[in-house]
Amino acid sequence: MTKSLQTDRDKFRIAYLFWEQGFLTGANFTAFRAKQGDAHVGAGASSEVLFAPVEQYCGQHPERSIGDAVSVVYLQLTER
Repeated sequence: MTKSLQTDRDKFRIAYLFWEQGFLTGANFTAFRAKQGDAHVGAGASSEVLFAPVEQYCGQHPERSIGDAVSVVYLQLTER
């Protein structure tokens, strides 16, 4: 992800942000259907607030995937 953002930040940031938002939607829907956990993780947070920790994780762990990054951030958000 980090290399993609360096190549064309505007284009790739939007794509990765949409991916992250889709993940959060799916995880929240799963929590809602299972009646377990918070079904509103990330609700009301700006795209900048949601994307910054994903970008930071990817910068610190370039060998990991965007899925790993978003999973870690999701778990961090559930702890708030």
